[in-house]
Amino acid sequence: MYRVPKFPNLYVITADGPSALSTDYGLALYVFEQLGEVFKQLFRSKGMNDSYILRPIFFVGQNRTLIMAETGDETGTWELHAFEVKDGKVAYVGTLDAARIDPKNPDCWSNPIRDARVEFVRNAYVVHIRGEVYVHHGREDQKRLFGNGWHRFVLERTQFIPKP
Repeated sequence: MYRVPKFPNLYVITADGPSALSTDYGLALYVFEQLGEVFKQLFRSKGMNDSYILRPIFFVGQNRTLIMAETGDETGTWELHAFEVKDGKVAYVGTLDAARIDPKNPDCWSNPIRDARVEFVRNAYVVHIRGEVYVHHGREDQKRLFGNGWHRFVLERTQFIPKP
């Protein structure tokens, strides 16, 4: 269980839970609001299918918190799903399809945002990731972003897109 920064009465739990849809299964991100001694469910994400993990990382700013939740399995990180907490409400905002090669296991992928920075600029989230990053990793359209500098990803509709 994680407490949501900037929102002391909100808590995040990742768990496998029931859904009425056969296409909505697996780990989901739940947000609960504490009301005295009672917890009320505010939000449930869609299930992350066969993902073994759903690890949230929190970025705080401008009266909102961005939750970037890592999905993956034994091969490492698949992608990150972004959720916005604002005014006590939670919404899914998009996906960041990027990873690094795992330095401990070069056949696997690792989460690229552990040392990232996030800004909210002109009503859009911008994620800055340092170092070599792969976009669409493990797929035919995989793209390698070189360098030790920062790479910029801007949220457009529901995808974080790399921008120069």
